Amino acid sequence: MATLTRTSLTQVLSEIRVVNKPGAVLWVVAIAGLASVIVLLTIAISDGAVPSQDRTVLDWVVDRDAPLVGGISEFVSAVTRGREGTALSAAAIVFLWLLGMTRAALAFAFVGVVIGGVAYGADFAIGEIVGRSRPLDASSETSYPSGHVFASTVLFGFWGFLAVYYRFKKKLLIPLLGVLVLLILAVGFSRMFEQAHWPSDVAAGYMLGAFWLLLLIPFFVYFQRVSWLSSPK
Repeated sequence: MATLTRTSLTQVLSEIRVVNKPGAVLWVVAIAGLASVIVLLTIAISDGAVPSQDRTVLDWVVDRDAPLVGGISEFVSAVTRGREGTALSAAAIVFLWLLGMTRAALAFAFVGVVIGGVAYGADFAIGEIVGRSRPLDASSETSYPSGHVFASTVLFGFWGFLAVYYRFKKKLLIPLLGVLVLLILAVGFSRMFEQAHWPSDVAAGYMLGAFWLLLLIPFFVYFQRVSWLSSPK
């Protein structure tokens, strides 16, 4: 038993390598840059005053009012709510599992748990710290950041990454990526169109989503490559 334990630990340690490549440096710079911008934006928003740019952009979005725009906005908001997003994630996990992509299914389940935990934590913790009211509800102080935008960016962004990682055929990959990008953008627009969030709330949601994708994707790649996870030991 001791021999098996030592062997397993050796295998684990052999899989963990520090990559000395320009890509790793860019990754660290991107992580640090996003974190810095998020912190600075949060500090600026916590001052309480609504920036003039927020009001200008929000008014422009709301002025795009039309039956088709309103219908699309309501649909996007509906399918990206917590319950619906959980159902979509569960369906994706089952789909991957049925295809025999067990590791991808497990990794996607992990991503779903992270999305739920961090989205809830960000909405509650940061929202309480900043104390910002929503555009149409002065009694609410959970406007910053947008949990809808954050969760959708991570969820749909990770779907797009999986499609690229598993080398979907171009005739399927390009339309799929296009739809996912449109969904991500539409979520931010819909949250502003319905005046549920200020533009800076939406921007923070996108940046938080990108930040977590930069953490989750390397974890997934490592998870897919480690040999000890598939070893009988």
